[in-house]
Amino acid sequence: MRGKVPKLHTAVLDEKDKQIIADIEAAKAKVQTALENYRFRDALYEAIDLSRKGNKYMQEKEPWIVAKKLAEDPEAQQSIDNCLHLCLQLTANLAILINPFLPATAKKMLHMMKVVDKMLDWDNAGKINLLSVGYSLRAPEILFRKIEDAEIEAQIRKLKAGSQQKPEAPVKSPTEKEEMAAAASDLKPEISFDDFAKIDLRSGTILSAEKVEKADKLLKLQVDLGFEKEQLCRALPSISMQRL
Repeated sequence: MRGKVPKLHTAVLDEKDKQIIADIEAAKAKVQTALENYRFRDALYEAIDLSRKGNKYMQEKEPWIVAKKLAEDPEAQQSIDNCLHLCLQLTANLAILINPFLPATAKKMLHMMKVVDKMLDWDNAGKINLLSVGYSLRAPEILFRKIEDAEIEAQIRKLKAGSQQKPEAPVKSPTEKEEMAAAASDLKPEISFDDFAKIDLRSGTILSAEKVEKADKLLKLQVDLGFEKEQLCRALPSISMQRL
């Protein structure tokens, strides 16, 4: 069954096969519960944990070792078929479970399995019949590129170099210093909270704004204060008037 989904021989399922099926079926509820409770890290952990269980399952089943004994025991092909079939179904489930976190990776997995985006519907999670028996698959590709130690060391050096460089404070010209000093001298003295509490501050909504005829810098405003409407005239800089 090269490049195709092998048959699942239910009559010869062993305990490891049954356990991985249970793990696939249970993963959906675990991820969904975590997502519904906004525990996104836990949800991603559950998806990765299913991947870990699948890897452990294949390592224990050792289909490559079993394949060497087919001449002596042709019936062992059923065990190989079951292992590959369940690993493929688990992979299809992983595409669904990681889709909320890694949608591009999930799409890449769909491409290799030659299935449509519809398979990513959440209702399909937990099923072990997502890939039909005999269905042709594309050649597998590496999902994540390995990051070499040299790349990591280069990034660490960049981070260390950046942290050691202290930004130089901008040098202010005498004019800037004088302007800042003048602005500080114009500040009024602070008032107490009791004095501040006596201030009647109110906000209003400007309903309309019109230029006042024969006046270059006057604006007539209609303001809604909530309990009454008022008409106000305000002087504005000429540059602001030109933009109206």
